[in-house]
Amino acid sequence: MLLCFTISDYANIATIGGFLVAFFGAWYAVIQLKHIKEANYATGFAKACDILQAEDARNERGFVFETLGKKKFEEWTNEEKKKGELVCHKFDTLGAMVANKLITKGMALHWKYTLSQTWDILKPLVYEYRTKRGNNYWDDYESIAEEAKK
Repeated sequence: MLLCFTISDYANIATIGGFLVAFFGAWYAVIQLKHIKEANYATGFAKACDILQAEDARNERGFVFETLGKKKFEEWTNEEKKKGELVCHKFDTLGAMVANKLITKGMALHWKYTLSQTWDILKPLVYEYRTKRGNNYWDDYESIAEEAKK
């Protein structure tokens, strides 16, 4: 039996072949995008670690726990408030990284205990600043700290 293809048959074969090339090309692109996203998360997490695991950042959090956590907010000096600000800024950055999808919420919750505990101590400072600077001041810190409490 002799196979004879018409022009229409060749066109159909070419169409199927084109579809397969497009399908596998799209599939490969999705896989590559997934790997890029994972690499971006890894880069973001490394940056968060650089910020939050630096010795000065750990010392600032220690100050919040050891000093501010043992005093009423009304007793905090301006210098003590400035040290509390540093922790708020760093954790607000962490929350912004989650909000902007630079890291996952799970990655940020690596600091779950510290987030929730410092938030409880620094909340009065945040609220005081919000009266002057607007209700969204350090809102990413609040958001990720509230997630940490769950």
